[in-house]
Amino acid sequence: MAGEGTDDPFLKGIPQETMALFHQCVVDAEGMDPTDLLANARTHMQTIRAACGDNALLCVDLAEAIHERIETVMDQWQALPGSTRRFFAGMVLYFSTDLDDEPDLSSPIGFEDDAELLNACLRMAEMDDLLIDLEGFC
Repeated sequence: MAGEGTDDPFLKGIPQETMALFHQCVVDAEGMDPTDLLANARTHMQTIRAACGDNALLCVDLAEAIHERIETVMDQWQALPGSTRRFFAGMVLYFSTDLDDEPDLSSPIGFEDDAELLNACLRMAEMDDLLIDLEGFC
């Protein structure tokens, strides 16, 4: 899998540590039902909302934006090419777990790695209208 320093235009600039974790999520998500992936993302989003009372630095707005885009893409799941679905499945699993390069609930930048991977997957799917501009958050 490509990453920082590669010629892959979609994954270029993503740190190697993030790419290693993402790659594992892509592998782990193979064979998972899209409905289960979406349920995992929804559960994680509920956990994030509950945690924001304990952590004022948590960037809930960015997490909400990521989750909203996941919902949108999952609504169009069958229209995505199989290769793109594979990466989206890994990205949804990456978002839904605590295996992130930057921990979601204990870092003020905990969702930036999730957003970068989401944006890479959106570019793969030619869904640039859904890209997240990180400058507008936290």
